[in-house]
Amino acid sequence: FAVFDGFELQRGDPESALDAPRQIVLSPSLAKHLFGDENPVGRTVRVENRADYEVSGVLAEVPAASHFRPNALLSLTQRQREARDGQSVKWSFFGDYLYAKLRPGSDPATLQQGLSALVEEAEQSENFGLALQPLTAIRLYSQVGGEIAPQSDARYLWLFGAIGAVLLLIACINYANLATARSAERALEAGIRRTVGARREQLAGQFLGEAVLTAALALPAAVLLARAARPLVQRWTGQTLPFEMLFGGPALLGLLGAVVGVGLISGLYPAVALSRFSPAQVLRGGGRGGRSAGGLRRGLVAFQFAATVALIAAALVVQQQLGYVQEKRLGFDEERVVTFDTGELDDQYDAFKQTLAQSGSVARVTSGSPPGLGRQRMSMTRTDSATGEQWRLYVMQPDYGFAETMGLDVVAGRSFQRARDDTGQVVMVNQRAMRKLGLGDAPVGKRVALRGEQRRVVGVFRNFHNRSLREEQHPLLLVLRPGNHYTGLAKLRAGRIEEGLADLEAAWNQFLPDRPFEATFLDERIAAQYRSERRLARLFGGFAGLAVFVACLGLFGLAAFSAEARSKEVAIRKTFGASARQVVALLSKDFLKLVGVGFVLAVPVAWYAMRQWLEGFAYHVELGPGVFLAAGAAALAVAVVTVSTQAWRAARTNPAEALRDE
Repeated sequence: FAVFDGFELQRGDPESALDAPRQIVLSPSLAKHLFGDENPVGRTVRVENRADYEVSGVLAEVPAASHFRPNALLSLTQRQREARDGQSVKWSFFGDYLYAKLRPGSDPATLQQGLSALVEEAEQSENFGLALQPLTAIRLYSQVGGEIAPQSDARYLWLFGAIGAVLLLIACINYANLATARSAERALEAGIRRTVGARREQLAGQFLGEAVLTAALALPAAVLLARAARPLVQRWTGQTLPFEMLFGGPALLGLLGAVVGVGLISGLYPAVALSRFSPAQVLRGGGRGGRSAGGLRRGLVAFQFAATVALIAAALVVQQQLGYVQEKRLGFDEERVVTFDTGELDDQYDAFKQTLAQSGSVARVTSGSPPGLGRQRMSMTRTDSATGEQWRLYVMQPDYGFAETMGLDVVAGRSFQRARDDTGQVVMVNQRAMRKLGLGDAPVGKRVALRGEQRRVVGVFRNFHNRSLREEQHPLLLVLRPGNHYTGLAKLRAGRIEEGLADLEAAWNQFLPDRPFEATFLDERIAAQYRSERRLARLFGGFAGLAVFVACLGLFGLAAFSAEARSKEVAIRKTFGASARQVVALLSKDFLKLVGVGFVLAVPVAWYAMRQWLEGFAYHVELGPGVFLAAGAAALAVAVVTVSTQAWRAARTNPAEALRDE
């Protein structure tokens, strides 16, 4: 708690809460779950059915913005403390997250230099590196794999903030367009007020005030809609969005600022346009906006549909890429593979495997880092002797049967076999490692230097994706490690999934009856890597739908105004024999041209943005014209329905009604 001074205790002493062995600090929710409203300090809890810990404190509620929110904090046991104090440095241990609080005035760059020098002195720079990361950067800006908890990405916050601003701008354009389109109705008022001495800035202030008031009146409805939509948005984003934060200091000020900003942006052009009318112009009947106002309205409508087409295209691209990564073959067989923690089995692991060998529903059992998840923490930097280029060699340390369990394609030699008395001195290499290490076309039997030891190559396997599709396939070594009992991998037989899971649990309970069996399917864990892309697809789809809806609201209003303004023209044309279809085409074509202009504007912007996003994947879909044509067609179809509704209504009107007063 001296380092994490932001973690406060509502019960207990932070100075000594975790000083003694076997002490535990609980989160408020866990404390309430275990002890209700009683004071848990001094009580005992049993952890994982293995050891008793004394409750020494209860955390205050950890802010939602924290990069991790623990359920419990445990002190090291005396045995763990003694083991750490007495052991030599282990450069291959990655089990801890190390936090350091610098003294005031300390320079992080100086500490970074010292860490790098430490690695150099230990002659470990080929295998490891130590780097500092500011605590405040972890939540939104971390680029480190295997963080203590899943983190957010500031780029997505900026992206969705920008999209939200575009949606607000589309709504502002609707207000400005409809206000200027209806300017004739307010022109007489403006002209009379100018006649009796009102200044232009007074008129502009009035119209701006009306726009701000309109935005303010919309605020309660917006808050209610936000509350209603919150569960859906939380499900889409995977984030908790406390509704109360809207009424906190910064958020409330931001909300009120948004109301004023939206009102000013919406009302600025109508206020300027209406305040510029001269009294003489109005009294002569010249109170309609003119060419400049009409041109601006058309430009704003084109911008609206450019934004709409771009959002639809982005949603389609993200959905295509998501489908691609879900369908792409990874180079191994992840189906029906169950992963589970085997660390607690220790010396019973081999007996556990032998028990499962008797099961008719479990095909194979092995252990090692699950492929496809990027959990291989061991890698080393190598330098190409010919080019001087540095590259990374990744290492996995599986048990016997790994290649068979995961369905690896062994193209030369063989896999690890207990019958051959294979030990940790043998390795398998993938095709990329074979080329990078210069092993030639016949690598089997050759030696590979690994951490000062010569290891014999017994097999070559076809490249597979040991990490996500955001990265290219890497040079990879499989180093046999029969004692690697951390993550178990069991291949279940087709059609016997439930039976296989039951056999796994039964075998587990035979050796660890006090420990619950917890398993996950590997294909589900691989799919979970693209959770952010699925959220992105849903959010883009939602934003695109909202953009279409808001843009069409404005288009509907403008189409209604256009039909009303041209009602006499329509009546005359119908009198001279124009059909309803011709009238609909007449009233619709100008608006549909604007959709086309918006499409032309949207394509280069959307293409560039999505190209940049796809570059984050080493393997991705091709960005062809089809997705943009589909987005344009969708926007056009919605616009046709919107405009045609008003145009058809105008076309069905009796000409006599429009010409009655002429």
